[in-house]
Amino acid sequence: MKTTIFKKNMMQKAVLIAILLSISCASFPCTSFILRDNNGLFLGKNLDYYTGRGFVFINQRNDKKAGACIPPEKPTQWVSKYGSITFNIYGKDLPMSGMNEKGLVIEDLWLDVTEYPEPDKRKAVPELGWIQYMLDNCSTIDEVIEADKHVRIANTSIAKIHFILLDSTGKSAIIEILNGKTVITKGDSFPIEVIENQTYAQSLEFMKNNPLGAKSYLQPIIDKRERFEMISQMIMDKSPNEKPLDFCFNVLKKVTWTSENMDAPTQWSIVYDITGRKISFKTKDNTNIRTISLNDISFQCSDTIVTTNIQTNITNLMPENFHSYTIAEAKLHLRSVYDEVPFTKGRIPDQMLDEILMVTNKNTCTDL
Repeated sequence: MKTTIFKKNMMQKAVLIAILLSISCASFPCTSFILRDNNGLFLGKNLDYYTGRGFVFINQRNDKKAGACIPPEKPTQWVSKYGSITFNIYGKDLPMSGMNEKGLVIEDLWLDVTEYPEPDKRKAVPELGWIQYMLDNCSTIDEVIEADKHVRIANTSIAKIHFILLDSTGKSAIIEILNGKTVITKGDSFPIEVIENQTYAQSLEFMKNNPLGAKSYLQPIIDKRERFEMISQMIMDKSPNEKPLDFCFNVLKKVTWTSENMDAPTQWSIVYDITGRKISFKTKDNTNIRTISLNDISFQCSDTIVTTNIQTNITNLMPENFHSYTIAEAKLHLRSVYDEVPFTKGRIPDQMLDEILMVTNKNTCTDL
């Protein structure tokens, strides 16, 4: 009986996730780039979306987890090896992005031509769950590439996304799933470390066929595809005297979208300092820069889910500034998110929310 109830709960959870992720970044001009500076390695990202609500989670080591996939997919189960900091809209283990304690950063952006693989002998995770799985289990991009041979994104996933990755060794990559196959762009094939909402090959082709000329970033963006070349030029023209954190936020400001652009506006701007093990971010509703140092976090597993609101006013976030993420808070947050997103407003009953939160809103510590 308990097993039947659990499967029912997981099914309802998966259905809801499918509804939500189907509009996760759809037609939103998210942008990301990598900066290699004498002061270290940095990755910047704008999230463009209907809502700015969200939480910053401390994801702990030794936490037993399972991917929530729509049947007939068989979800993966795992125990987190590494702790991480992630930025989440839809609750625990469904991050939009994050960085783990080994310096691996993963960000996602919408990509219309994504086609996930057909079921095979590998078990599956949902789209955003793939990010958490890799942050939990991998310390480098090479390990992510190897793990992707054993765990895939579920074919029943709906949100079409691709990924940009950077690790502490300095390796970077774009991972796309095209025609059911994983396409990895790295090394010499990744000369311009910028990503937007085309495949990387399409971005290079558009830039080749539509050159903008020198210092194009001084001009307004006419076509969203111009972001690729504009950012690459800004990186090439960076003054050695400009502080990398300031520079990264200036780049993100250049590609910040507003509702006047007839798209969902930029809600979050995040800069990962991989070398310094810090994450800095600001939001549309709170433009003060806030910073988290991974050196301050223990990531030791406990029965408590630890988080803070992304709109916090605390500029230097310490462990004591995070709090226990309760079911009541989670439900209030998710209800507000669903009501702000046009495609989910009025479609998610409270009963389903309650059942989902009973399954997802917990930590299960396991001794390795």
